[in-house]
Amino acid sequence: MKLALSGVLALALLGSAVSAGEPGSEPGSGTGLAPSNYTLFKGEPFFLLSDATYGSKEVAKVRLEVPGRDSARARLEAYSGVDVVVYRVPQPIEFLKKQRNLHRIEVAGNYRGEGLANTLRYLWDSWWKQSRMVWRKLFTAEARRAVTSTQPKLSTGEAIFRPTVFAHHPQYKPLAGFEMVDSFRYPLWQARPIEPPKGVKLDGSSSDFIPSGGAGNLMIPVGMRKPGLYLVEAMIGEHRATTLVFVSDTMAVTKVSSNQMLVWAARRDNGAAVPGTHVAWSDGTGVLQSGTTGKDGVVALERGSPEHTYVLGEDASGGVFVSENFYYDSEIYNTKLYAVTDRPLYRPGDEVNVKFLGREFKSACVSSAAQAGPVALTVFDPNGTPLLTQTLQFSSATGTETRFRLPDSASAGGYELRFRYGDDTYGAAFRVAEYVKPHFEIDVRPAKAEFKTGETVSGSIALRYPDGKPVKNATLSVSLRSQKNTMVEGELRYSGMFPVELKTQEMTSDARGNVSFTLPAASDPSRYILTVLATDGAAYRVKTTRELLIERSASSYQLKAQRQFSDPGQRVRFDLVPDVQAQGKPVRPVRWEMVQLETQAKTAGEFNPAATGWDVDFARAGSYQLSLRDAQGNLLAATSHWVSGDGVQATPGSIEIVLDKAAYAPGETAEALVTFSDNADQALFTLERDKVEQHDLAAGGADWFQSQRVAPRQWRVRIPVRADYGPNMTFSVATTRGGEFMFENAGLQVIEPRIALQFKTDKEVYQPGETVTLDVLSQVDGKPVSTLVALGVVDEMIYVLQPEIAPDIGDFFYHPRRNNVRTTASLSFISYDMAQGRGGDAPARHNYNERGVKVLERPRRDNVDTAFWAPTLQTDANGHARITFTMPDALTRWRITGRAMDAQGRVGQRTGYLRSDKAVYTKWTSPDWLRAGDAPRAAVAVFNRGTARASAGSEPGHRQRDRTHDDKPGSEARHQLRRISADRRRTRPAHGSARQR
Repeated sequence: MKLALSGVLALALLGSAVSAGEPGSEPGSGTGLAPSNYTLFKGEPFFLLSDATYGSKEVAKVRLEVPGRDSARARLEAYSGVDVVVYRVPQPIEFLKKQRNLHRIEVAGNYRGEGLANTLRYLWDSWWKQSRMVWRKLFTAEARRAVTSTQPKLSTGEAIFRPTVFAHHPQYKPLAGFEMVDSFRYPLWQARPIEPPKGVKLDGSSSDFIPSGGAGNLMIPVGMRKPGLYLVEAMIGEHRATTLVFVSDTMAVTKVSSNQMLVWAARRDNGAAVPGTHVAWSDGTGVLQSGTTGKDGVVALERGSPEHTYVLGEDASGGVFVSENFYYDSEIYNTKLYAVTDRPLYRPGDEVNVKFLGREFKSACVSSAAQAGPVALTVFDPNGTPLLTQTLQFSSATGTETRFRLPDSASAGGYELRFRYGDDTYGAAFRVAEYVKPHFEIDVRPAKAEFKTGETVSGSIALRYPDGKPVKNATLSVSLRSQKNTMVEGELRYSGMFPVELKTQEMTSDARGNVSFTLPAASDPSRYILTVLATDGAAYRVKTTRELLIERSASSYQLKAQRQFSDPGQRVRFDLVPDVQAQGKPVRPVRWEMVQLETQAKTAGEFNPAATGWDVDFARAGSYQLSLRDAQGNLLAATSHWVSGDGVQATPGSIEIVLDKAAYAPGETAEALVTFSDNADQALFTLERDKVEQHDLAAGGADWFQSQRVAPRQWRVRIPVRADYGPNMTFSVATTRGGEFMFENAGLQVIEPRIALQFKTDKEVYQPGETVTLDVLSQVDGKPVSTLVALGVVDEMIYVLQPEIAPDIGDFFYHPRRNNVRTTASLSFISYDMAQGRGGDAPARHNYNERGVKVLERPRRDNVDTAFWAPTLQTDANGHARITFTMPDALTRWRITGRAMDAQGRVGQRTGYLRSDKAVYTKWTSPDWLRAGDAPRAAVAVFNRGTARASAGSEPGHRQRDRTHDDKPGSEARHQLRRISADRRRTRPAHGSARQR
């Protein structure tokens, strides 16, 4: 009955807007009610969100964003604000479990319209106006004037012409099943809008992301609330939005990994552990696992982790929190196959040798030999076109190997080895180019590692043959180009598109093969590009390019201490170690400086230039910057050091972890100095890699670490290093204080055992054609070990043209592992809503650098670049193996590269060198083949680098000596031989020989 009456009254109100009465007619002149011109308020879409959790002593807030300009604001201003209703959610964990999207919850509104108030107000006004008109009809005008003159209050006045004033009432009624704790209408246009923090002005950034004074974007306080889960409902007309507000004095630190979720419940104000907290781990569709925190506030849930999960929690006081977690594998343990070629660079038509080794990893430090099985190999050219395919059989003991020959028409560029083993695909690479190996090396040696602006740039250029002998009287062309530097977002950039050439000069090397150079000083930070072209009279020039950055003076030394932190009053010895990368004789330091960073207190004094170290007594706790300078004030060495105690200060809102050493051997104890930005009575310490391997509170007394609080804001932690911590672990510290969450990670590097290889030859220098005897020795920690070795002997000049592409075998199998644990907290969870009205396996083309390899030449070389290749060399129980091979007909330095792996998976890599040389040799400088009818004049170059005289001659067809020439020691001569006639039926090679007398 009540609902029917409401409908009738509402129809009366709305129907009156179009009822009888012409526009402009006098009230009551028609038979119906006057038009009300009333329309139900619709509103506009708006956003409502909550992006933080709150403690019970904080004022909880939600953020509202409504259209704040143009016609949309004009329409919303009529509503005079936003209706806000705050509910407490009963059984909050169950409520959250039922939500499909915790960021945007689904709670249906209780729409009932705005009620009867406006209808009744309109009807009252209309009936009053009609009654006045009835009285006007009953009395004459004179009678009405007589009455109103005596009683003015009975006069109709202007009130009869005023329209009914309507009020906008909420169109939604309170939600059923929720405890309503507050409701109010909050002003939109009179409230203070959100503004950027005062004093924040970052040029070029988003500090002006909100226009100052912009209306419609504001925070609405919903009051201090006792712990629990709250639903906030905001309404403007028929538009409605909801969001969640989490109030809890407990926060959760969550650490998710591949098969684990660790939750630490702690008080948000001081970091104390909160036991007895119920935790549910959900993937958004159901509960994966649940548990209750122990007395340390920790619960570990063991199971596989989906990519996206939530941790829901409720403490004993009813506080509710939620943490959102994302996990992805950054380290995948499977079979790792290592492929290496005998050298990185080949010519078309060359033979390529490939060795494969493998280990199957169960974890970062546990592995076994890869199982036997087929390996499908495909070689792709630079265009991504398959060149050849092979199927190899992998052996658990020795791996596998293969060889193939490149086509004579192979295109230049990068080639890919793509091989499939089991369900995984792997890759390796090599390059192909037409090249002739350079016959000497150019080494540009700047006088300093770096130069400052305004400082003359100087240095030397050293030219050396592969055997180490100097290139005398070589002609050099040195050109310099410059390009100014700039810094963009902390990265080096170049302000000009192209370098500008500054100077070019011609030089000649001295008897030691050296040339000194001096370059103009740079007035601005610049990039110098020094290009050197050199020739010793051979057919082609050798080229090299060196880049120099002109910035500030760089260190010529390193300051190294045994530990990175010490105690107050403890003397620390800093060794002064010359920088191995610095060229030339380093300048000695004459002055020391020390700055305590917390107070910026600076001390300085004179330094003994002859000293090899620096003994420092640190009287007070703090973090220090130590430096040594030369007489001109240039920085020569610098380092940082920490002294434990309350004087060390961390950046506000952060944790600083300093380890005493960079790496540790198993059995050693790692020491960490942990400094908090505020007093830290409690914190969570964890060791992490594939999951949280160890955990405990700072004062918990676990067996995997010992802790000592040395200051209110500082702890010293000692961690015994175990062998299974290799190759590395992550030491993580997390805490909360004053509603802020802080955590920091530090890498703990563990020294892995490596196979040490040694190479010994029966002599240092061999002549072409001689037998080389090479002994290979393998050890681990000084003890012999039997191991598999892939051994190659390659011309060193190949690596001048193309550095090694394959990674070091130790770095490949036992590189530092990424931390697989993702840490987050429950302090910031976004809940939002938008108010609406009702109503091919084909290989890709590879992007290899197709740079050209310089065509260079040296006297007396054949085309053999790999002198020896042994892919499966096995050392015996004494760690010994011996190989022999014939030295190729080439005079050069040869690089010996050995890569070892034993049955336990230990690996090692080593390079060594040997040299081939000959005192007297000849080089045929005419064509080495003739066509029928040709009659060229043959010529030969004779090189005598010995101490005795030598003779050289020609032997056409090896049948008779034609002519001999006598050459002095140290000479290089070109001799013209007799005319050689070519047989009409075939080509005839001509051969030269030389002998020393």
